[in-house]
Amino acid sequence: FGRVLALSGKYDMSGFFNGYHDDTLYYNTPSQFVPGLNDHNQIEAIRRVDIVIVTGEQDPNVENNRALSRALWDKGIPHAFRVWDGWSHDWPYWKEMVRKYIGGHD
Repeated sequence: FGRVLALSGKYDMSGFFNGYHDDTLYYNTPSQFVPGLNDHNQIEAIRRVDIVIVTGEQDPNVENNRALSRALWDKGIPHAFRVWDGWSHDWPYWKEMVRKYIGGHD
């Protein structure tokens, strides 16, 4: 695929597993996986994907979204990070976000 449109995501699921951790959880937790990513080919493949991360300023996961954005930049992976006013964590907002970002992004 050529584009990722990430809306109000939670990119660290480890808090749901009472301390349990394995490779499956690691590789499905971008907040852990991206900072540890060192494979040049994987990084280059991710760089070719148009990534747009959109969240609300008062979204319960806004800091996790910011952390993922920083981790991507630390790996030299370009992406757009957009923070909308307010909570913006519900279907009406996501519908508007999809309309705005699906064809291109600001």
